[in-house]
Amino acid sequence: MSDIERLISVFNKNDESLVSEINVDHINLEDFRIIFSPPADDRDLCNVYPIGQDEAFKLKPLIDIDFNFSTYVYQLDYFAK
Repeated sequence: MSDIERLISVFNKNDESLVSEINVDHINLEDFRIIFSPPADDRDLCNVYPIGQDEAFKLKPLIDIDFNFSTYVYQLDYFAK
């Protein structure tokens, strides 16, 4: 069992309320590094990373999400369990 959890958090664009959290632990760390190009001091992707259309395009083959950027804001989050 892992001591961390990675989620895609989905927020309503209008009121910034949390709409949903999607667990993405099945995606390996190296894939995330390729998609988000983290700085050298965050190789484990502990920071919050916004998901724009470029990242969504790269994530789409790995997860079943229909990104809707006109309504929602997405970000990759890291949580210690």
